[in-house]
Amino acid sequence: WYQRRVRVPTERFAPRAAFLDLDPSVVDTVRVGRYRKLYNRNHVVNGQEDAASNYSMGHYFLGAGFIHPTMETVRRLVEKCDNVQGFMLSAGLSSGTGSGFTSRLLWRLKQEFPKQTNMLFCVMPPPDNYPDIIVAPYNAVLFMNQGKEHMDASVMFDNEALFNISCNNLNIEKPSFSNINQLIAQTSHRYRQTLFPIHA
Repeated sequence: WYQRRVRVPTERFAPRAAFLDLDPSVVDTVRVGRYRKLYNRNHVVNGQEDAASNYSMGHYFLGAGFIHPTMETVRRLVEKCDNVQGFMLSAGLSSGTGSGFTSRLLWRLKQEFPKQTNMLFCVMPPPDNYPDIIVAPYNAVLFMNQGKEHMDASVMFDNEALFNISCNNLNIEKPSFSNINQLIAQTSHRYRQTLFPIHA
């Protein structure tokens, strides 16, 4: 999960992760954010335009061209591994990239790495109160229809439930995306320890 950084005089380790999105502004937060020195910039890949919250744009049209640089990045990461146990993906299924492109990526990972485990952590859109993305439930249904064939395991988070946990259990008055993402990260980390143990 971690790779030793070469050309760095101190013993620093970088997480073995790829950040992918059709929309450049999304992954720019990794490139220029407060963790920019933690991740390898060569593993931050973006397209030129977003999928406009449309599953078909993410899976068929824009995703068809974006899959090639994505898989090249994945191959580079895999080549640095001694024993690849699997892939863990995170996606929000309300968007075109999260639903459409993720289903294409799962398909390609299963084609190229059939013996490795594909595990997905996904955030399901709430049933209502989603006025900015009216097609969000449809994107999630289309993803589930396509993606289920290529996932070995999935953990689904309900956006509304995460919000309620933050408010009611953690006493956060107005939960931010950072609060919600922290809950997801803590849960996914526990699964990673179980499914992909690190052998010293």
